[in-house]
Amino acid sequence: MLKLIFGEFIKQLNRGIGIFCLILFLVFNLLTPIAWGESASFDVKVSNPAELKQLLFYSYKIVSSPRLYAYFNEVFKDHLVVSEELQKEFDLKSPFRKLSEPQLVFLLKNLPNFESFHTFLDTYTERSLQENKNEPIVPTEGMEPVKEQLDKILENPSVIEELKALNDPSKTLTIDSLDGKAGFEGVSVHFNREAYLNHDRPNDGLVPAEDLKKIMIENLRDAKESISINIFEFNLMEIADEIERALVRGVRVRIGIDRNTVRLAKENIDVLNKLIRLHRTYRGQMKLTLVKSAGLNHQKMVVIDSNTENAKIVAGSANFTQSCMGPEGDAVKLAPDLRPKTSKPNSNHLFIIKSSFLAQIAEHELNKTLDHNLRGQTQYPISGSYTVKGSPVDGKIPILGTGFSPNGGTGGVSSSLINPWLLKSLGEVWGLQFVLSSKKVLDTLYKMANNFKNTFNFKFFGDTSFAMQRWSVPLLLSGLTREEETKKYIVDQESPLRKSLSVRKLKEQQENIRLNPKEYGEFHYKIQNEQVKITVKMHNKIIVLPKINLAFIGTSFNVSDSAEANQEQLFWIKDHPIVNQVKNAFLYHFDQATTTVLKQSRRRNLFISSPDLVLPKKEKPTGAEKNHREMYDVSFLPKVDRSLKSCVRFYESLK
Repeated sequence: MLKLIFGEFIKQLNRGIGIFCLILFLVFNLLTPIAWGESASFDVKVSNPAELKQLLFYSYKIVSSPRLYAYFNEVFKDHLVVSEELQKEFDLKSPFRKLSEPQLVFLLKNLPNFESFHTFLDTYTERSLQENKNEPIVPTEGMEPVKEQLDKILENPSVIEELKALNDPSKTLTIDSLDGKAGFEGVSVHFNREAYLNHDRPNDGLVPAEDLKKIMIENLRDAKESISINIFEFNLMEIADEIERALVRGVRVRIGIDRNTVRLAKENIDVLNKLIRLHRTYRGQMKLTLVKSAGLNHQKMVVIDSNTENAKIVAGSANFTQSCMGPEGDAVKLAPDLRPKTSKPNSNHLFIIKSSFLAQIAEHELNKTLDHNLRGQTQYPISGSYTVKGSPVDGKIPILGTGFSPNGGTGGVSSSLINPWLLKSLGEVWGLQFVLSSKKVLDTLYKMANNFKNTFNFKFFGDTSFAMQRWSVPLLLSGLTREEETKKYIVDQESPLRKSLSVRKLKEQQENIRLNPKEYGEFHYKIQNEQVKITVKMHNKIIVLPKINLAFIGTSFNVSDSAEANQEQLFWIKDHPIVNQVKNAFLYHFDQATTTVLKQSRRRNLFISSPDLVLPKKEKPTGAEKNHREMYDVSFLPKVDRSLKSCVRFYESLK
């Protein structure tokens, strides 16, 4: 009897302990804000932005000194090995890594005596080591001050484990403030196209299109100490005028422009001449660099007052050009009553970030291009990626991340900055993209389709000219390919989608890959006996992962293999209010689509079959004549045996 009573007591006690532990677990998890990104164990805590600036400066000092960098990599070589699993997942060619800049920042922060170490670095030059033909590539002589401190790091197992964890391409280095302040104070996103006010209730109304040129000028007007700009193309004189006004106020200015774009048009030359004059007039205060890039100097980024509490970044998909930012579009010189309705700017956005930490990181990246004149993947160091945390929102801590190319992440932007998030996306990806052609991203999307089967959901709205190319991800995810010789679009019988998705799901997928050639394309008019050409592009570079509340915005990077060699910036944010705004913009574009890649391929095949066919011009109420190759969408023609002429008659009968 006593045994039974004792047994029941033990059973109830265990149950009570279990319930108590469960309550503790729930209380801890419900009351503690959850970071939406990387583990807090990969944080570096700094006292202020100036300390971060110092750490970034010395990390570059190391990577830009070949023999010193070689010594660091030799010391930590046993801890710079990637597992076979990660090597396969991220398509890494070698298991052996070199130290990235974030890893060096992490090591420098964990040095026992950073002050004495940076004193050594201040006096160190490659020539301070006696060089001769017999000297080893990895020097040992003169490295005693370095060795002593690095040996102490090697003896700290927790630091080594965190260093090794940063070998994982999906891990970023989070910059935290010692005083517990948020890493970014505010963000905003601005689109020059209308967007839903609430995508869940489309009838609630629209957010009007914004004037990106005006927003950029207003932010430049806020500058008190410094402005750093790197831009692909620049022909807006209004922005050049605002830069001059900043110089008059005493603001330090430096500007980089891709040297191959400065003479593309008269407007570009006019702006260039003005900037050269300002460079000469404000010598020492203004620096102009015509960037000679191995690929394209494709960044579209401005850093304002980076050394102050009011530091901010203005980044996005828009160049400083009339076609990208001017609300009037290409026909700006025409009177408003004569300007065609099709004259709109390319679809773009700006992302404004108030963050002293990210401003220091962005400024550090611009130094490589504008001060050190680096070119291509052979010269830029492996720059990794960084995140900062915001203030809690609904019990969750939003994160804001950034990376740059060339050599972003572990050396490849698509494989190590974009793909890790795609793999966490729970099978749903939306793209609002000018170009989407990265082979590594395509392989990841194929993998996702295979893993999630009929719950895989890829939605896309893009630029027609690029979406219909043979190498286009939207074309291939439509289950199509393009014959090299005939240029015809055909069903890709070898597509992995045919094994992963049902017939019904593949048809749904094809309906979700959309275009709008009636709004975006090349338009020709004859107005007052003058030929007028208008080009409108879907120029955004946005990826949304709706199920995990993440969006890549403020990004110049077209997701392509060739862009890996360009100077580019990437930002991503897991912050519900901002992601919701991006969803509103994406779904409005998506719902305005007039056709799909599949329908467009059928239409184009008609004209390949009979290149002599000329469709009649469509009269405009204004009398302006328009002859645009994307005018007629005959992709919905019935699938019956018709001659091309009867197809055209059938199309005309539907008007």
